[in-house]
Amino acid sequence: MQYICYANQGFPKEQFKKIFKSKITKKTIYDYMEILKKNGINNPNILFELEQKGCTYAYIANAIITKIIIDSSQELTDSVIKEIFGFSLSHDDETLDCNMLMLDMFAFLYDKVKLTVHKYQTYHYKNAVSAAKDLLGKDFASEQEAIIELFNNGIISDGIDEITKENRYKNVKPINEVILGSYPEIAKSLLNINDENMDKEKLKKLLAEKDITFEEHDNSPESKLSGLIKSNINAWINYYLLEKNIRIEFTSEPLVINNRTYEEFQEYLKELLNEGYVLEVASSPNSDTFITSNKEKVGVSSKEAGHSMLIVGFDENNDIVVSSWGKDFTIPKQNYKNFQYTKALIKTPITKTIPNKKEI
Repeated sequence: MQYICYANQGFPKEQFKKIFKSKITKKTIYDYMEILKKNGINNPNILFELEQKGCTYAYIANAIITKIIIDSSQELTDSVIKEIFGFSLSHDDETLDCNMLMLDMFAFLYDKVKLTVHKYQTYHYKNAVSAAKDLLGKDFASEQEAIIELFNNGIISDGIDEITKENRYKNVKPINEVILGSYPEIAKSLLNINDENMDKEKLKKLLAEKDITFEEHDNSPESKLSGLIKSNINAWINYYLLEKNIRIEFTSEPLVINNRTYEEFQEYLKELLNEGYVLEVASSPNSDTFITSNKEKVGVSSKEAGHSMLIVGFDENNDIVVSSWGKDFTIPKQNYKNFQYTKALIKTPITKTIPNKKEI
């Protein structure tokens, strides 16, 4: 590959909207549609959501590809890329398109949710005396004494079982489990039910019959990779990599500026880059932050969302150079404290390259 096309969350939608489509544009659209279909999505309208909510997906795709390039001691041919990801990231055998990885992540995680599942153990006995003897190993002369002791151990009466006609007893301390997946996948995992039309309400009803309740988290694409809690991002990205059988590990954690001057902070970032880390810079929602291109200011914050970008280096003025919307921008050194920073350790299956390899 001679060229790299950094991910731009608006790029896939732009290709579909082009009035005059060249041969390469048609090939690009076809490749993007194939990615969507392989992830069970037939409606390209999700590209509008990607444009609005996908900056962190773009950053992570850029970060992973950048790390692979840095680590590689061989030419990154299409066959090498296919071996790593299981699919091509090229439309023309010349350009590595990070948008394809970004789109695959977004499409795969689109319908996934995180459930905190609470499983309540239930028991069936003729009476409380029998329950206490079996569950607690204690004999009681009366029902009242047995009920009190069961209650003290977190076990309560829960009505009559309609089938066995025995008394039900329930442990009020649930076994908790976190599960990631789509509703059909979770139903298969928990209930061994195959139902492609499974939704939240149907799953909730079926689980309730098994004394299982849950809380839902991260049901929107942007919520999975948003916020300052990097452990959530790490969990979702590594879930994607594991489910796709991609032998890459992604771990990120926030950096703290503290009282460092810009010069000290710049040296710190350079040290991290030399140590093999990939760096992110992000703005907060509803903040007055901007990046520049040809001295033009571009805002990178709205009331609802901030913006995530890959740090690609420093320019001749020692300003921070970032990749945003597939292009290079700069963060003026005097504004470096207006942003948040993250370092990402990305383990790839590629052999470590020789030091000082020219960055792409």
